Amino acid sequence: MIKKILIFILITNAVAFSQEESEMIASYLKLKNKIPSGTQIQSTDFDSAKCGFALAGYIRTHFDSFTPKEKTILKAASERPVRDTSFVTPRGFFRIHFNKSGNETPGYDINKFALAADSAYDYEINVLKFPAPPTDDGRGGDDLYDIYIENLSGGVYGYTEFEDNITENTFKSYTIIENDFSNYATKGLDAARATIAHEFHHAIQIGNYIYRAEDNYYFEATSTAMEEFVFDDVNDYYHYIDSYFRNTSKAINTYNGYNLALLNIFLKDRFGIGIIKTIWENMVSKRAISSINAAIEIGGSRLDTEFNLFGLWNYFTNSRAQKGYGYEEAEFYPSTMKPGMTIDFSRSTQTVTISSKPISNNYCLFKNENEFVLLVTNSDIESSIAQTQMSIDYNYTLSPESFMNSKKVASGYYSLLQSSNKNMLYESEILNDVIIDKSIMAEKKDYAFPQPFNYSKYNVLYLPAPDSDNFDMELSVYDIAMNLVFNGVVRRNVNNMSVIQWIPINNNFGKLASGIYLYIAKSGDNTKNGKFVILND
Repeated sequence: MIKKILIFILITNAVAFSQEESEMIASYLKLKNKIPSGTQIQSTDFDSAKCGFALAGYIRTHFDSFTPKEKTILKAASERPVRDTSFVTPRGFFRIHFNKSGNETPGYDINKFALAADSAYDYEINVLKFPAPPTDDGRGGDDLYDIYIENLSGGVYGYTEFEDNITENTFKSYTIIENDFSNYATKGLDAARATIAHEFHHAIQIGNYIYRAEDNYYFEATSTAMEEFVFDDVNDYYHYIDSYFRNTSKAINTYNGYNLALLNIFLKDRFGIGIIKTIWENMVSKRAISSINAAIEIGGSRLDTEFNLFGLWNYFTNSRAQKGYGYEEAEFYPSTMKPGMTIDFSRSTQTVTISSKPISNNYCLFKNENEFVLLVTNSDIESSIAQTQMSIDYNYTLSPESFMNSKKVASGYYSLLQSSNKNMLYESEILNDVIIDKSIMAEKKDYAFPQPFNYSKYNVLYLPAPDSDNFDMELSVYDIAMNLVFNGVVRRNVNNMSVIQWIPINNNFGKLASGIYLYIAKSGDNTKNGKFVILND
């Protein structure tokens, strides 16, 4: 009874805490199923989270600021749950604790879940080479990492609970996972598989690298992407994509992070899975966006070009997906990118003024009989990590005719981007779902370029196009032994009709092996033929 009274005082004491603190504490107690029966608390944004990690982190890192009475309540709430049964997983990586009866009983096959947990450990530790979480000094029965099965509320899949400090910013931990997932977007064992991959990486993050609340979005982005890396067939992250696609203009650190799993999937596809570990090694001394930037530079690129390319990949999903370009699962993503602005371009020259948040992508659709999409990336790292974030204002003018200081973007399209911080902006354009490549020269070329083509350096191969007014044409590609490796319809470049724009793939949508290839491009009775070289790393 005394504990219930203290909890009620803690929840309703408006003097002791700011509104944010009161909401955090109330949500934490709700997460831990420690709200006294009949007590009413206001619903908060934290109650709709996929993962309770941020809440647990807030309570642990603010613990010293609470009163002795409040510490007593929160400490009791954070204690490990008591379960009547536990066992070690088949490969000896975890100890799983659960109840055999009652409302905490697992609603999925606990033995299959144990195998999934071992798979998550094996991939994240033995394949990706992340260090294992630190031991817990025998808590839970031994030094194995402990997983507790619990009937969670509010749609939370699970959470990683902070325990003792190892250093000032690293912690020992244990994990709680929902017991049945019966009312979740992903259900049963599949949801449990995704959750252990997610939460186990949180244990790695705070046990070996750092916990930094200001970068919570990247902690969640990494753990959510880890679900896809470990269990490619589950795809729970699909449910969060639309919330990002509907609003890509927000500052990157204002997202919850679940919907930014795509960023890590993009980085993995561009630079290899090792870049994720490099980013986390950087995180010890750098903020998340600076860590990402440093890892990209090690990979030989720049944040502005990569984040802009990330924006292009996000555009070409769902109905816009193109085989051989972008995400492997792009066509299965549940929605398409929605430009933040749509401008009627039927009345000649148009100018838009946009205030761009740090590390964001802004899309604007200019529409007449064609669809011209502008993508502008804000790459202001310094402002992204500053306490007071500054936006970058810019004007973009699009005209069907040349005007002062304008540049030709495509036939009938001239543009000018103006800003006092133009060096922090990177622009791309898309015309009728074809990316405009401004590096293509206006004059005709009678050879394929760039050569040799290397997938790690280039996105597109350009081939001479036969004389024709048609946009689409047939392309056949043969290896040196005259085996047909590709046959299909390809498109001319919108900025240079004499050039075919093609991502080199075979008929199974895979990359071509290193070697010499012969091509024949055909439009009606007109053809162009030649050869090109693929040189893989």
